Amino acid sequence: MRAPDSIDSTRRSVEFALSIVLLGLAVLWVVEPAVIFGGETNLDRLWLWAAIFVPGLLALSLLARCIRYGWEGFRDLIGKPAYPDAASFSLNGIIITLFVSIIASYTLWWALASLYVMAGLEAGGVILGPVFAVILGTLLAVFVLARAAFYRLLTEDQQSWMQGPMAK
Repeated sequence: MRAPDSIDSTRRSVEFALSIVLLGLAVLWVVEPAVIFGGETNLDRLWLWAAIFVPGLLALSLLARCIRYGWEGFRDLIGKPAYPDAASFSLNGIIITLFVSIIASYTLWWALASLYVMAGLEAGGVILGPVFAVILGTLLAVFVLARAAFYRLLTEDQQSWMQGPMAK
C-alpha cells in the first residue's frame, strides 16, 4: 500500500534538511580541518557524531525509497500494480534507482561501520569512517537538492523523465 502524500511530503522535507546539514558538515570539514582533527574539543565530538548519523539517516531514507520503487516496479512488471497510479518501470527510473541505491548502500555501510567503531569498541575509533560517510553522503545530498531544484524549475511536462527516487 502506498504511503499517504503527507508522509511523502514530510519525508522529502526531512531529506532536504538532512542534505543541507550534510553539506554544512562537508564544508566545515573542507574549510576548517584543524577544528575537526585538532584535538579533544566538544566541536570535534559533535562533528564526528553528526558525520555518522546525518549521512546514515539520509542514506537509509533514500535506500528505503529505492527499495519501494523497485518493489512497485516488480509488481508492475508482473501485472499487479501496487496501487492504481503506480509509477511506470522505465529505463530512467531503473538507472537512477541503481545509482542512488549503490551510493546510499555504501554511505549507510560507512556510517554503520563508523558507529560500530566509535561506540561499540572500547579502543575508540579512527576518523576516516565518518569522513567517507560525509564524502559519499555529499553525493546523496547533491542528488536530493538537485531533485528539489528540478521540481521547482521544471514544468509538469518537463518532469516526466524523473522517475524512481527522483519522483515526487
